[in-house]
Amino acid sequence: MDIVGLIWKLNKITKEIQKKENEQYTKDDRSPVTIADFTVQTLIHNFVRKAYPQDKIISEENSKLVLENEELLDRIYFYVKKVAPEIDRDEIPELLDYKGNLNAKDSWILDPIDGTKGFLRGKQFAIALAKREEAEITMGMLGCPNLFTRGSLFLAEKGLGAWSMDPVANNLNRIKADSFSDLTRLQLCESVEAAHSSSAFTKKLLKSIKSEVEPLKVDSQCKYALVASRNADLYLRVPTSDRKEKIWDHAAGYILVKEAGGMVTDLNGKELDFSFDEKLENNEGIIAASDAIYKSVMNVIQQIRVRED
Repeated sequence: MDIVGLIWKLNKITKEIQKKENEQYTKDDRSPVTIADFTVQTLIHNFVRKAYPQDKIISEENSKLVLENEELLDRIYFYVKKVAPEIDRDEIPELLDYKGNLNAKDSWILDPIDGTKGFLRGKQFAIALAKREEAEITMGMLGCPNLFTRGSLFLAEKGLGAWSMDPVANNLNRIKADSFSDLTRLQLCESVEAAHSSSAFTKKLLKSIKSEVEPLKVDSQCKYALVASRNADLYLRVPTSDRKEKIWDHAAGYILVKEAGGMVTDLNGKELDFSFDEKLENNEGIIAASDAIYKSVMNVIQQIRVRED
């Protein structure tokens, strides 16, 4: 099974878990985690360990909660063996903590369930996997099981463009982040969670461009997929604190929009710096937009920020 085939299977298994399992667990940082997070991370780590043992893998989860809860381990194993029956139950904690070759220049960056709160609400979430070569993101995949009518999978590779895959026809379709240049018709998407982005800033932006189009509130990196596939024009993430963004929350979506012909920078117009292993230490906020509107939107953003200082 190749990595695309695995993500397809994970789209299906995570949707099944979302429907059947309602347990959530709490990590040390008080954020939620689910059986689906652990199942996906186990299976992708297993794939990388076999196919790319020379690489490093950077992921969000670890085995701490699983080692403390035998029943949780049993539920993870129930779903893992549906996809990879060769994996033993006792291997799961080790696979969750697998990091690969720590001295490698190339890394895989994984958020097994991006948008965990959306997953728990029965809404949008994404399986987000990216490849980093030294400090550059060169490949990304987003499995979005609940996006559009039948779910979808998005792929992008440096220099080869961005693509969506239909789950029934099983064919690839090239996607482009095109849009009109009239800002009054702009379709903006932003996070559902209030702590993730300043809705007050969004309102100021929409007022400044005289847009009355209601923002789409969407969990996870599905927002990047919407911009890349022309279903939204702009994804804006304005920090509400000095907290830095995690690289696994943006790596796959970043290259998807870039390869679709869009623009992705921070709010200062700087390229996103993926050279660190956990956070975007040198960046502030995120803007992802079609090339047609990026400069105009950035000008408005800068004007608002100057007025706020």
